[in-house]
Parts: sequence; structure tokens; C-alpha cells
Amino acid sequence: MEQLGDFAGIHAFPSSSAEVPDDPHCRLVVFSQLSDENANAADRFALEYLKNRGNSPRINQNCLVFLAPDPTRYRDLFEAACKYLAWENICNDASLQGQLSGNQAQQAKARRDEAQRSVDHQIPEVYCWLLVPTQADPGSEITINRRRLSAQDTLAVRASKKLTGDEMMLTTMGGARLGLDLSPDKVDLWEGDHVPVAKLVEYYSRYVYLQRLASPGVLLGAVRDGVKLMSWQVDSFAFAESYDEEKGRYVGLQAGEIIMLGTDPRGLLVKPEAAIRQMDAEKPAPSTDEVESHAQTPDGKPVTKPTDASPETASPQIMRRFHGSVDLNTDKIGLDAAKIADEVIAHLSGIVGARVKIRLEIEAHVPDGVSPEIQRIVSENSRTLRFSSHEFEPES
Repeated sequence: MEQLGDFAGIHAFPSSSAEVPDDPHCRLVVFSQLSDENANAADRFALEYLKNRGNSPRINQNCLVFLAPDPTRYRDLFEAACKYLAWENICNDASLQGQLSGNQAQQAKARRDEAQRSVDHQIPEVYCWLLVPTQADPGSEITINRRRLSAQDTLAVRASKKLTGDEMMLTTMGGARLGLDLSPDKVDLWEGDHVPVAKLVEYYSRYVYLQRLASPGVLLGAVRDGVKLMSWQVDSFAFAESYDEEKGRYVGLQAGEIIMLGTDPRGLLVKPEAAIRQMDAEKPAPSTDEVESHAQTPDGKPVTKPTDASPETASPQIMRRFHGSVDLNTDKIGLDAAKIADEVIAHLSGIVGARVKIRLEIEAHVPDGVSPEIQRIVSENSRTLRFSSHEFEPES
């Protein structure tokens, strides 16, 4: 099989435009023009390649789709490839070099180049059938769904556009959609009350009955989106850094907020009901002041709190707000911002129920003045990036 372009999941057969496949069904994939026997043979060929990797079973089946040639056009491509190989042999055969005049050698190279252009032109026109493995649910058989390609892009690009356009491959995925996939009524992927994110990446690469994703980053984006949903208790899930077996609790449990999740598939997704149980159990007990403020006498009147408590006997103040500001070095702003995110923001956002807001303030002083062109660029970019306020002003 020959890998085509940058899309690792697209393969075309036969492996070379100059080969005639040993099995005729390799190119008989147009079901409307084939007998049932040949159409089934084409399906069996793709399914066999899907299930086996040489002598071993194939693991990542959901990463593969196939390209196949149109049988009515394949013979033209084969003949064009034969012409190219013939002229290429003439140009490279040392025994013929002394028998060809300079003009004949130039003609042979011109014919070879012409044949090469013909092959290059015909390949995307001949390989116009996309064979997509599909499976409705874990208990059903994998079948082949055929789609005809029509565009002027490269084979890999055309196949990718067709897959995304027909929603047979996702380049983005919402958290609610991932939550629906995790519903036990559909496919139970949970391992008790949680499932490792790395396992989910593996499952979506392996099982054809799950959504086909363009890359693991699509799944990680869905995880981030699902955790920050305000309706996570119903539509999605919570997130935890790990599970402490001894204490029976999730470490770094977060839900309904933005999480810091990079390209590394770490952490666990947690069922909403399990996350709610832990959050309720770990809610801080109400302070003495709060209990006394709600206390009542037998006749329903509020209890008056004594006012002569000395400072020495007063309970410690509970700190509920934090604010801070810092100057960043413009030469390494990305590095400084990453450190702040890891060493300050991550600790605050990791507190259950915490709401963390981040504001970036920019103040620039230009002694020689800002040119109108720079003013226009900065103002337009600020509007595009949805700055809450921005303006240029003369020095006061």
C-alpha cells in the first residue's frame, strides 16, 4: 500500500500506478457497474486489510479509509504508465545511448516527460472512489460505505474533504457530543466511575463504531469543552488529575470551569454523579459565624450575637478572594505567561467551586509617536480579539 499525502489514514491500492493487481477485484469497486460477486470481493479485500496487518491483527482500525480506482478508467492509466516506463527505459538504457542521435535522445526524453504528465494527470481522476469502513454498534458487522470523490485537489485532500463534509470524520468535537458517546445507553466506555483520557484516545483510534477523528487533538478539545460546560452534571463529565485508591477520592477534581490540558492525554474523565458525590462530601463545614447567623429562638426570632468578643478569641478570617498583577518581559512573554499559568493560575482553578478570571493589560509608551499604519493595525486586531477597551491617546 502506498501512503498518500499528509493524511496518514488514506491508502490507495494497487501500490503503484504501473502495477496490474493480481486480484481483479482490487479495481472493481463501482458497485453500480459491477456484479454482486465482484462488489462483495472488493469489500472483502478492504475488510481483510482493515482487520489484519500482515500476520498480526490490526489494532487502530478506525484510522483507515481506502481509495480505489474506477474500473472504466483504470486501463487508460495502466497504458499511460506502461508508456512512461518504456520511454524511461529507453532514456536510461546505456546500450542504446550510442545508437541514438542527439535529436532522438531529446525526443525520447520529451516523450518520457509527456507520459509522466499523463500519468500524474490521470491518477486523481482514476482513483475517485472512497471506501469507508462503518459499523453501527459493537454488535454489528463492519461494512464498506462507498463515496465518489469530485474535486481538483490532491487525493488526500479530496478524501479528507469528503469525509468531513459527510460527517464521517470530525475535525472538531463538542463536549456534549463526547458526553453522548460516553452514555451507557450508547456504548459503555467507562471503567467504573471514570475512564483515562489516554484510553479514550486509544478507543477512538481502534473501534470503527465510534466517531472517526482527524487527530487525537480533536478528542482533547472535546474533553476541555465538556469539562467547562455549565450543564456538565447532565450533558458531559468532570475531570480529575488522578484517583487515590487508598483514600477513595479523585485528586484535582474539576467541573464547570476551564482546565489546563495540553497535547498530552493525561488525567481522567469522571462520571457526573461520582464527581457530585465527592464535591458534596468535601464541601467545607459552615463557620461558627454562619451557624449563629441562622440560629433562632423557640419563638422564631433570630439569636442576637454577642458583641463583646475579644480579638484574641475571634475565629481566623476565611480568605475568599485573590488578585494580583505582574509585569512581563516582552522578550519572553510566552515563557513568563506559561510559568504564571502553571504556578499560580493552576492552583487557584484547581479549587472546587473556584471562579478564576484573567485579564491582560497592555500599556505602551512610544516617545516618537505611533504611526497611523500601526495605529490602524493594532486597533483592528484589538477589535478582532474582542478587547473590552482599547485606544491611543496623546501623552498627558
